[in-house]
Amino acid sequence: GDSQLHMAIINLLVPIALYIIQQAPSRDWLNLPNNMLQTPLHLAVMTRLPQVVKALIDGGADIEARDSKGDTPLHIASREGYDDIALILLAPASTASKRTSQDLEARNYGGQTCLHL
Repeated sequence: GDSQLHMAIINLLVPIALYIIQQAPSRDWLNLPNNMLQTPLHLAVMTRLPQVVKALIDGGADIEARDSKGDTPLHIASREGYDDIALILLAPASTASKRTSQDLEARNYGGQTCLHL
């Protein structure tokens, strides 16, 4: 099911989502999937909440996580035309998150890369 963080994002409750992210006990908690294997980052991209996307990434959310369709958050941003969100996902790693760059050749279960979408 959906965690409190999932629900805050789905319901566009940005201040609550940011508070939950700040209080998260670990990076693993920020990557908990729901029944559709969507992480909070997937949902923040789908609901186009750039502030939440950035906070999740800075908190250590997995930018390569795949949902039940094999989509990464970047697949979703590309398909929906959310250039602002895609730029956040593609931005150089911050010191806080120490993340790696996106794999633009990663394919979803339909065989599409982010560039196909």
